Amino acid sequence: MKISMLSLDDTVDVLSWCLEETEGTMPLRNDTLEMYPELINTTDIKSSIKDRYDKFYKDNERLVEEYTDIWNKYDSKIKSFFEELFKVKLDKEITAYIANIPVCPRNIEDLSFIFIPESEDFFIETTIHEICHFYFFEVCKKIIPNWSYDMFNKPNILWYISEIMIDPLLNNSKLQEIYNHTFKCYDIFYNTYINNKDIVSILTDIYSNHSLEESILLSYNLLQDNKEAFLSQVQ
Repeated sequence: MKISMLSLDDTVDVLSWCLEETEGTMPLRNDTLEMYPELINTTDIKSSIKDRYDKFYKDNERLVEEYTDIWNKYDSKIKSFFEELFKVKLDKEITAYIANIPVCPRNIEDLSFIFIPESEDFFIETTIHEICHFYFFEVCKKIIPNWSYDMFNKPNILWYISEIMIDPLLNNSKLQEIYNHTFKCYDIFYNTYINNKDIVSILTDIYSNHSLEESILLSYNLLQDNKEAFLSQVQ
């Protein structure tokens, strides 16, 4: 995995996306304005954040090497774990970008994601979480007819399934031997119900009794059949 600093232009693009009004699963606008109050009354994001970006870059550029050294301790073991779990391989190198933003977005097509340098544990947890998505959607490419990359982004059902499945997929005894951590999906999913049962428990039960490919298809059909009720709780 390659680690780099996110460019100024890419930071502006991400912040523009974050400033869109979003509710439910990812209410990003408020978090963005709390982190960047200078953006409350401006449309020129680049000029408004350039000084802060330059300082952030200068203060954190050293972390590229530090986080690379940290991840190298896990890289081969995590890769082997996911290849065994998902029975697929990725066709390109993953890139992790360090940035000062309130969320960790990913690009499935580029196999890249962004993270804020809070701590070593946060970096490892976030990286494992995002790598899981890359492998998950690689499986989806095999089993979903006429798939497109748009299907892997919010608010599509496959995006929700991949986020909910973080809980049963990563709280795995083999992964715990590599990195001992309790993984959680978004809190809202533990309080999202279909037929009086929370959706995390439902998908976990499905995964416990079926292959991964079968689980994805069964979960997809379930959420499609209950799409209105489901989305009304998470959007």
